[in-house]
Amino acid sequence: MMGYRDEFVLTAAHCQASIYYVHVGLHEFINDQTPKGIGVIRAIRHEHYNEKMKSNDIMLLKLSEKVQFTKHVRQIKLARQLVSLPQNCTVSGWGYSDNRPYMASKLREVNVTVVDSESCAAHHSYCSVGETGPAQGDSGGPLVCENELAFGIVSFRTRSFPINYVFVKIPDYFDWIEHHIMKK
Repeated sequence: MMGYRDEFVLTAAHCQASIYYVHVGLHEFINDQTPKGIGVIRAIRHEHYNEKMKSNDIMLLKLSEKVQFTKHVRQIKLARQLVSLPQNCTVSGWGYSDNRPYMASKLREVNVTVVDSESCAAHHSYCSVGETGPAQGDSGGPLVCENELAFGIVSFRTRSFPINYVFVKIPDYFDWIEHHIMKK
């Protein structure tokens, strides 16, 4: 998930749940020392989300309180438009590690290579190639590229070689995001 403004978080639509808690500034889960999460009062899933086709996989979560920004907690800026294919990208998340049945206890990060793909672009997505990428459970996390901008949201892993991972293309949904935030 990634923050946008001080009371909204952006994630993947397929991460729909009945109850949400958002943790900000968390880098490690330590038993009872993990801070209490912020509740979510409204989930705004894209109205054209298609689970079968995995299209429009984007959702805004409105938090029950504003996030307090500190030197360890800051919002991430979203890419508004795409001039060229983003470079130097990373993905972070808490996904399952090394085929273990539980999520990672420390936030992990991996570099990914985004490629130019007509098929992905037609579906408002970025695609990456390579052996490394998000893990199971990293859905909804940010694809962050040059200038520390969020260009995408982790959506799914594909089996169509050579493409391995698909990310929702934030610049294609920027107007949708703005529209729903302004409605509050």
